[in-house]
Amino acid sequence: LFHPRERGVLYEPTHWDGRWIIRTNIDGAVDFKLMTCATNRTGRAHWREFVPHQPGRFIAGALAFKDYFVRLERADALPRIIIRDKAGQEHAVTQDEEAFALDLDPGFEFDTK
Repeated sequence: LFHPRERGVLYEPTHWDGRWIIRTNIDGAVDFKLMTCATNRTGRAHWREFVPHQPGRFIAGALAFKDYFVRLERADALPRIIIRDKAGQEHAVTQDEEAFALDLDPGFEFDTK
C-alpha cells in the first residue's frame, strides 16, 4: 500500500532517482501538482512539494528515465513537455507552430537522452 485511499484524492506515484514523484490533486490542486517522498516513507504526511500547483496549468502525466523526469502539461489550451534533469534544471520541448498536439508515450529504453 503506497497511501490509503481518501475520498476525492487522486495520486499516481512514479519512481525516479531513488525517490517517488507523485502526481496528485491534494490540497485543492485541481490542475494537479507533483510531490516527492522517500521510497520507504510513502504516506501523505511525508510528501513534499516538487512542482507546485499552478491554476490553469494542468499536469496531465509524467514519465521517468534514467537521467530525466518528463511531464506533460497543458496551459492556455496548448500542451507542452517539460524535461527535468537530476540537477533540477528544466526545459520545454519547443514548437514553432501556433497550434499543435503533443503526448507522452512510454519509451522502451530507460537509459536514453
